Amino acid sequence: MKNKKTTLFLGILLPVQWILIQLLSSHQTLIEHYYSEGIYPFISHLFRTLLGWISFSIGDILYIILGYLILKSIIRIVKTRKVRWIKITATISIIYFCFHLLWGLNYLREPLNKSLQISSTDYTTEEIDYFTHQLIKKVNNLQIKITNND
Repeated sequence: MKNKKTTLFLGILLPVQWILIQLLSSHQTLIEHYYSEGIYPFISHLFRTLLGWISFSIGDILYIILGYLILKSIIRIVKTRKVRWIKITATISIIYFCFHLLWGLNYLREPLNKSLQISSTDYTTEEIDYFTHQLIKKVNNLQIKITNND
């Protein structure tokens, strides 16, 4: 980020983005309709088409690279004792925007029981525990039938 005006603009956008996300979080229907059913299927299809043939997670590689760059920046700050807050803020702003655009808004979707029109029922911990154990028994029995070993 060589241009100071661009860096300043991106840094100022971070709190604006945060406020926008906070406002959107209370409008789950908008997220569901425009993002999850509108923009996200296109984004998902694009990434599947471009990266689906790769047998490992590109996201994990990006996390490693991002971690390396953050560590490198921290070392540079410690050595030079010079903190460029506006560059840090601008970088966080870009990462924050990409995260929410590429998949993060999915965390703000309507609850599954609402979108599937399932009535919400309260369950006790014991009921969930019992149900889980029943599922485990069924899965284990199916596994034995399929593979003929335990």
